[in-house]
Amino acid sequence: MELRRVNVLTGCNGTFKTSILEALTASMLVLTSPDRVQPLSIIAATLRMDEFWLYKLLGDGFKLEIDGMEVRTAGIEELGRIKSQSPLPPSPFTRIAMVEKGGEAKGFLRVDATPAGMPLQQVPYFATVSRVDDANYDFIALSTPNPLTQQFTDSLMKLVDYARAIRLFNAAFEGLEASFMGLKPDEFGRHDVVFVTRDGERPIQYLGSGYLSLALMALAASNGIVIYDNVELHMHPWLMEKAAKLIGGTGDVQWIITTQSGEMLSSILEAADLDDVLVIESSRNRLLRTYDGEEARRRIEELNEDLRGNCVW
Repeated sequence: MELRRVNVLTGCNGTFKTSILEALTASMLVLTSPDRVQPLSIIAATLRMDEFWLYKLLGDGFKLEIDGMEVRTAGIEELGRIKSQSPLPPSPFTRIAMVEKGGEAKGFLRVDATPAGMPLQQVPYFATVSRVDDANYDFIALSTPNPLTQQFTDSLMKLVDYARAIRLFNAAFEGLEASFMGLKPDEFGRHDVVFVTRDGERPIQYLGSGYLSLALMALAASNGIVIYDNVELHMHPWLMEKAAKLIGGTGDVQWIITTQSGEMLSSILEAADLDDVLVIESSRNRLLRTYDGEEARRRIEELNEDLRGNCVW
C-alpha cells in the first residue's frame, strides 16, 4: 500500500486500526534516531494506554515493509546477525524486532522488561535500537492521553520543534483566544507546556479537553510524520474543522490517523487537497479497502453508516 500525505484509517470497532498504528510505530522506532526511541515509546503508550504496549506487541509478532526495508519480530538468537549488538545479555523477558533489506540484517529494536519480583528500574522496560544507515524518520505517534501525565509531557518536550509549533498552534487556534507561550516551571519545579488564554496562563494539562486535543495535534505536527489514533477525541465538530484545517494546511507533514467520526472525515475531505488523501477502511474480516479522496467523498454517506461501531459481524 503506497501511502499519501494524509492517510485516514476508518472502520468499526475491533477492526485492528490501533494495531496497525502500533505495528507501524514499532517499525519506525528502529528507523529513527536512537536518542528519540525512549520518549517516542513512552508517548506511543497512549495508543493503547498501556506502558508495556511495545513489549506486548513484539511478543505478539508483526511484519511490515517501509520504503523497501522489512521490519519483523525475531527470535533472540537472530541478534547474532547484527554486528552492533547491545552489550547486555538477552533474558527470557527480551523481545526483538529486526530490519532487513535485500535479505541482509540492517539493525534491531530490542525491548528488555523488568519482571515482577525483581528490583524495579525507573521504567518497567527500556528500548534500545541500532542505527540503520540512511534511515532517520522524524515522527511522533500518540493518542490524546487521559490523564496527561508528567512523564508524557517530559517526553513530548524532547520531540517538539517549538519555533515551528508556535506558528502551527497560533494558526490552529486563531479565533479561540489562546496563544502558545512556551515552557515554564511550576512551583514544584516541573516544566510545563504553557498557553495564554483569556483566563491567564494555563499549563497544557489544564486546557479544556477539546483544546488539549487540538494543542497536541499542533505540537505533534512539528515532526515530519504524525501517527495519531482517534484524532477526533473530545472535539466538538467546530474544533474538528480546526483540526482538519491543520491537517490540510501542513503540506510538509505526513498524517497517518484513525477516526470513527463522520464529521472529522468529512472535514478532512473538505480541508485537504483530495489528491493528497487516502481513506483506508478496515473490516472485521481483516480486509483493507482504499479510496482516494474523491471516491471517499462520493461514498461518505455509506462510510458514515459503518463508523460508529454499528457493523455487520
